Amino acid sequence: MADFSLTIKEFVEDFNLDSRQIIIVSIINNTSKFEHYSEPPFVTISDGNTSVDSFLAPISDNKQEFLGFFTSDALMGLSGNVTVSFGYGFDPVHEFPDINLSTTIQPLDPLLALLGAPLGDSVWLTTIL
Repeated sequence: MADFSLTIKEFVEDFNLDSRQIIIVSIINNTSKFEHYSEPPFVTISDGNTSVDSFLAPISDNKQEFLGFFTSDALMGLSGNVTVSFGYGFDPVHEFPDINLSTTIQPLDPLLALLGAPLGDSVWLTTIL
């Protein structure tokens, strides 16, 4: 089993009591737990020409999951296959190369779609920062 596994999905998340549809990158640690360090965690997606950083990168309470939250429109400027990397500060812990976003991103669960949450896009993000 690999040390880390990757999932990318559309999801509805609450921010300041406001539900928004965003993209979440979830990295599972299959062998141990993620730790909290003084350097901030990051998740970056890059196509070689353009890089997009998550606007939030928390570690789950059980320390098994490293998350990257991206606005719904953040990945639109990327083309071809991408590399997903995560780490702390400026030091990557691991990279997932050659990821095809069009076949990897899991669409929003139909039950969550019933919530009718608006997109959490880059314009929305400027209103909460």
